[in-house]
Amino acid sequence: MISLICTNCQNELTMDDAFAGGVCRCQHCGTIQTVPSNSAKNSRGAAAKALYQKTSAEPQETPSGLAGLAALGGGSGSGLSGSGLGGSGLSSQRVALQAPAAAAQTQVQPQAPARKPGLPILPIAIVVAVLALSGLAAGLFFWARGHATTEVATALPTFAGVTINASSVIYLLDNSHSNDALFDPLKVACFRSLATLGPDRKFQVMTWDNDKPAAYPADQMHNATPPEIDLWKRTFADSVAAGNAHLAGPLKRALAQKPDALVIATGKWELDRDDLAALAAAAGDPSVHFYVFGLGSAPEQGALKLAAGATGGQYKRLSLGDLNRAAE
Repeated sequence: MISLICTNCQNELTMDDAFAGGVCRCQHCGTIQTVPSNSAKNSRGAAAKALYQKTSAEPQETPSGLAGLAALGGGSGSGLSGSGLGGSGLSSQRVALQAPAAAAQTQVQPQAPARKPGLPILPIAIVVAVLALSGLAAGLFFWARGHATTEVATALPTFAGVTINASSVIYLLDNSHSNDALFDPLKVACFRSLATLGPDRKFQVMTWDNDKPAAYPADQMHNATPPEIDLWKRTFADSVAAGNAHLAGPLKRALAQKPDALVIATGKWELDRDDLAALAAAAGDPSVHFYVFGLGSAPEQGALKLAAGATGGQYKRLSLGDLNRAAE
């Protein structure tokens, strides 16, 4: 047996005499080196010459079989062709030589970095969509609420279905005996109209009584707040249509307050001379609009209808049924 020290890892190697003068591979580090000749085979720990030393930069390729050993032996043909290559010593040593090569070729494959779990896209998208729809619904709700409030605040008042474009209105109600059957529903229709004014508009209601005029508010126009409207209703609760009533006196008092509109309701066929003179003077004021309502059998033509057209107002005929419907 031949013993030698590995030139690389300094471990002691022992092999068959058949390797004398040949080459061997260190079983520990894989370094290929020469085996001392027969003259030195009994020298324990004899020096060996390294033919191949594995480095970290070189790929770990190990020649296998007799062709590999011959290539590594180079010009030492006599050593390789010596006795013992096919013997048992070579077979066992071949296993020892190939084992380190197999171990060197076994490399641990680097593991791919663990993939971090991604964010749950679908649930997030659903949450975002729900929040967007909720915001949209809330926006539409508040927009519709504000829009509705604006419409109520800017809605124009009406009387028996006729729109009155004015910020202050004075109602002149004919309380003569010709309106006996129509006066009560006329008061209710007037109450309904007052409720459409809103608290930002002013109002006053007068009758056509020259001797004892009924008016509320008595002094001047007031804002159409619910308490004021309720007081007017109680003031006129006992008013009835009786005797002769004339337009001239109440018309002049109404115009003195500079209202935007006059609502005149009457069932008279004709007006007397004073009424016509007062009406003609009032129709010459472009700042006042006349809204005239002919009650019952009042004629379609007449001075009041002409005054309504001349002032940019409107004339409408109201039967008892129309008044009842307006009073509902």
